[in-house]
Amino acid sequence: MFFDKLNALYAWQENLSFIISLSLLLLSLILFVMFVLNILLPTKVVVFVMLLIAAMVDYYGVVLGVLIDKTMIQNVAETNLAEAQEIINLGLFSRVIFMAILPAALLLFIQVKNITWLQRLRQQAISITMIMVLIPILIAPFSAQYTEFFSST
Repeated sequence: MFFDKLNALYAWQENLSFIISLSLLLLSLILFVMFVLNILLPTKVVVFVMLLIAAMVDYYGVVLGVLIDKTMIQNVAETNLAEAQEIINLGLFSRVIFMAILPAALLLFIQVKNITWLQRLRQQAISITMIMVLIPILIAPFSAQYTEFFSST
């Protein structure tokens, strides 16, 4: 859904390098959030939470055509129980089971190397620093397109 709207604004044939840059920027931002959360929480917990959020966002985006933005998050926070029960259904549960719960269950079988908290903090700091260096590199060549993109969304 996101890339459909992106393609409507920027035809991929003429803007392929910008779309690749934007895709890498989004990936970098997601990894940044995951690395920051991973400072405080175990890796498997962070991955499970991200899978759960992604499954729900995917359901509302693909099935209901809802784009999650600041206003939508505010609406969710202000929703009462009766309204919430209308949008929680079997489709949402099946999506969450197949896109979050089952992959998370597979994570239980993956062995994560035990390292000290200080080693993990060092690895996270290096990763976060690398992402913070990468983000301006991705944005700089397309600053005009990014300005237009973020002002139109």
